[in-house]
Amino acid sequence: MGPALTPARGTSGVGLPAGALRTTAAPTPTAPSTSTPTPTAPSTPPSTSTSAPTSASASHPALTPAPTSTPHTRHRPTAPPQRPEGPAPLPSALHPRPPRGVVGVVASTGGPPALARLLSGLPASFPAAVLVVQHIAAGFETGLVHWLARHTPLGVKLAEHGEPLHGGVVYLAREGRHLTALIGTAYLDDAPPVRGFRPSGTALFHSLAREYGPGACGLVLTGMGDDGVDGLAAVRAKGGATWAQGPASSVVYGMPREAARRGAAAETLELDDLAPALVLRLMGDLPR
Repeated sequence: MGPALTPARGTSGVGLPAGALRTTAAPTPTAPSTSTPTPTAPSTPPSTSTSAPTSASASHPALTPAPTSTPHTRHRPTAPPQRPEGPAPLPSALHPRPPRGVVGVVASTGGPPALARLLSGLPASFPAAVLVVQHIAAGFETGLVHWLARHTPLGVKLAEHGEPLHGGVVYLAREGRHLTALIGTAYLDDAPPVRGFRPSGTALFHSLAREYGPGACGLVLTGMGDDGVDGLAAVRAKGGATWAQGPASSVVYGMPREAARRGAAAETLELDDLAPALVLRLMGDLPR
C-alpha cells in the first residue's frame, strides 16, 4: 500500500546523562581521604544510597534550609536532526488519498514538453490519479520521470505492478508493458502490442472506461499515428470526458486529429487550456 530518531540516552537507564540523578537528602558525611585509597567499590551507587542521615537538619526536616535558587531543570538530550536518505517521498506516501476520478494521457512525438506544460497547470490538491503512456525509447523513462517532476507539484513516478492508485500522483508507463488500471491499482500487462505499441494508449483507455466509467477522463496529445483513439472512444461511450490537443500547439497533429475526426474526443483544446478543463471537470472550479 502504496506506496516512512532516537534520542541519545545516558547510562542512568532513564534517558538522562550518567550522574544526573540526585537525592534530596543531605549528603552523608564521608571520612577524610587517606593517602592510600580503598580499592573496593561501595556496595551501592552513591547517587542511590539509602544510608540514614546523621546531621541535625536531616534528622529534623523542618530545620532544613530552603533552596536559595530555582532548581535547574534538566532536559533529555536529543540527537541532532539527520538528513533523510534517498529521494523525497511522494505526496501519496506522506498523505495517501484515494483518487477522485482518474485521468489517462497518451502522447508520442513532442510529448514530453507537452506533458510538462499540462502537468504544471494542475494544482497539488488535484484529486485524480494521472496515468500516462508516452512513446519513448527504452531506457529514458527514469530520466523523463525526474524531468517531469521538476515541472509539477504532483508526485511523478514509474508505475509499479499492483500498487494502489493515489490522487495527485502521475504514473508513467514502463517501456515494453501496457499500463492499465484494475480495481484501483496499476496493472502492468504483457499482452501483445496494440497496433504496434506496447505500452499503448488504447489499452490504457479501455481499462479506464471499464474500471471508472464516467469518472474517467482521457486526453490524446501530440504525436503521429492513431494510438489511443479507439480506447478514447470507449471512455466517451461510458460517459467520461475526452479531449484532443489542438493543431496550433501540437508538434505533430496526427493522433489528436484522428481522435477528433472519429468522434472519440468530445472537444479539441489547445495545450494551455487542457489543465483548466481537467480542474473544472474534477474539482468544480479553478484553484484559488
